[in-house]
Amino acid sequence: RGEPIQLDYRLEKTSDASGAWKIYDLNVLGAWLVQTYKTQFAQEINAKGIDGLIATLAERNKSNARKN
Repeated sequence: RGEPIQLDYRLEKTSDASGAWKIYDLNVLGAWLVQTYKTQFAQEINAKGIDGLIATLAERNKSNARKN
């Protein structure tokens, strides 16, 4: 068992009838995931365009699905 770390999260209330809350962003050790992915996505868009980003994400999803 490792050392405890600070974990922050951001929530939003869903607009459906359930009124449930969903986590949409996590901060682990000072890095917000949305900001991290935004930077990565911007690099991919600059290199390959939006269609390239979509293709990369689709391929990554397929690859991850095969692993599970």
